[in-house]
Amino acid sequence: MIMKPVPLDPFLTVAPLRLVRFPAPQAAAVHPMRPEARASLVTGSSKAASSSLKAALPKPGLIVVGGKDVTRREVAWLWPDRIALGKVTLFIGDPGAGKSYLTHDLVARVTTGKKWPDASGKAPLAHVIIVNAEDDPEDTLCPRLDALGADDTRYHVVISTSAEQGKWRLFNLQTDLLALEAVIIKHGAKLVIIDPLGTYLGSKIDASRMEQVYPLLTTLGGCPGRC
Repeated sequence: MIMKPVPLDPFLTVAPLRLVRFPAPQAAAVHPMRPEARASLVTGSSKAASSSLKAALPKPGLIVVGGKDVTRREVAWLWPDRIALGKVTLFIGDPGAGKSYLTHDLVARVTTGKKWPDASGKAPLAHVIIVNAEDDPEDTLCPRLDALGADDTRYHVVISTSAEQGKWRLFNLQTDLLALEAVIIKHGAKLVIIDPLGTYLGSKIDASRMEQVYPLLTTLGGCPGRC
């Protein structure tokens, strides 16, 4: 039996939720993983690709930019004053606080261009990429999104990562970020949901140690600028 979710009330607090944003790192003039750099790696010879990559990489040492050389720009918002475009936003709260349900509501609004629940305007009509390890797409995730009115032609679920000899493995942020970027570019997605984040950190990352987690989040934060 499929239970129809109750529409999200923005003023309902089931349990404390915190939104934490990680800014994207300052990009080099030509980031080695930007589309223009990747294009040369794909279309050129292996020797040319190697030269392009070396030319794009900064020399060892600190990367410093003068204040006058920083391009000023306003923050672009997916959900005004709540979720910024091109940033990593973390939903932090106790189990059962409704974090996953909130992401489902976001999918429904973005894929249909519905109004935000706080009267801040309409969500931008766009595609969404979902990486979800806890909810089966067939009997849980997609039925919930259907009940919320999401457009299933505009959201795409990452099931797994294919490996050698027909095997598959769990998506890994350490090894599969470029593949995720390719999917984002393919669909022109404006929202990527990774739920729960800790599941996809990889075996070499201790989720309890910020010095290991933060560099990965910083790399993830740079993903929108490369897409």
